[in-house]
Amino acid sequence: MNRDGCVSLLGIAYETGVSHSIDSLADAGIGDPSLVAEIRREGFEQFSVFSGRAAEIYARVLSASLAEAGLGMHAVGTVLFASPRRWWSEEDENALYEALEVVGFERGPVWGLSLQSCSALGGLLTLGVERIRDGGQCVLLLLDGLTPAAQKRADRNRRTVFSDGVASAILAKNQGKLEVLAAASQTSVRLRLEGRAGSQITQLRETQSMIVGVVERVLRQCDVGVDDIELICSTNLNMTALRFIAALLGVPEARLWTQDLSTLAHVYGCDNLIGLRNAVRKGRLGPGKVALLIGWSHHVASAVVVRRKE
Repeated sequence: MNRDGCVSLLGIAYETGVSHSIDSLADAGIGDPSLVAEIRREGFEQFSVFSGRAAEIYARVLSASLAEAGLGMHAVGTVLFASPRRWWSEEDENALYEALEVVGFERGPVWGLSLQSCSALGGLLTLGVERIRDGGQCVLLLLDGLTPAAQKRADRNRRTVFSDGVASAILAKNQGKLEVLAAASQTSVRLRLEGRAGSQITQLRETQSMIVGVVERVLRQCDVGVDDIELICSTNLNMTALRFIAALLGVPEARLWTQDLSTLAHVYGCDNLIGLRNAVRKGRLGPGKVALLIGWSHHVASAVVVRRKE
C-alpha cells in the first residue's frame, strides 16, 4: 500500500471522560447487580463519561495530536472524520467545524466516514494512505467515540460497557516511528440486512470469515505472516471477544493488548488507536516489530498492519 514511500502514523492522542466504577451502573438504574457482575467477569472495572461540548473535546484532542507530532496546522492538507453515529445532524457537523476553526484549519478537503461501526480506523487509514500516496500533505484523523444519547451505556446481549472517548492521529510521508504497511476493510451487506434475526451460528461463521478474509488481505499486501505479529489491538467488546480473535488467528493470547479493557472499557471505533498508543508507550512493540489492528462488529471488519521502525 505504501510502495511510493513510507506512510507514517504519528501524533496519536486521545481523551476519555470522567472515570466511573461499573458499580455505578446499578446505582444509576442503567443495569441491575446481575448485569454488573456479568460485565465484571468480562474484565470491566471502569468506564468513562464526557460532560463537555463535543467541539471543545475535539479541539483539545486535535491540538494534542498536532503537538505530539510536532506539526503545525499548515502541514495538514486533508481532515478525515469518523463517528459511531450512522448519520450526522447539523449540530454534529458544526461541532467538527468549530473544532477545526479553533486549531486553525481554514480550507481544504474535510471528509466524513460513516457506516463503519468499530472499524472506523481501518476505513480512515485506507482513505488516508491513498491520499498521501497521491502526493497530498499530511492527513489529520479524528475518531469520535462519544456514546450516542439514545444508546444504553451497558449492553447485556454484548456483555459490554461503552465509554466516551475521542482519538486523533496524523498520517505523513517518511516521518515518525510507526509505519502503516497495509489497511483494508469490508462490509457484509447480507449480515447487515439480516440484523440478528437469522441463524446465529451461520452469522457467526460469516463474521469469522469476514475477519479472517480482511486480515489475510492486509498480510498479503505487506508480505507479513501471522507468526510475525508481535501485538494485536482489537475491538474491546469484552474479554471473550478478545480471546475469540486470538483463537481465530491461531496466535497466543499473550499477543493481545488487553490492559485498556478494565479501565477504559469499549470506546466505540477508537479502541484500536488508543490501544496502539498505550501499548507502544508501555514497551509492547519493540523496534522492527509488527502490530495488527483489528476492528470488527457483526457486519463490518477492518485490519491494519503497522510496523515500528528500527
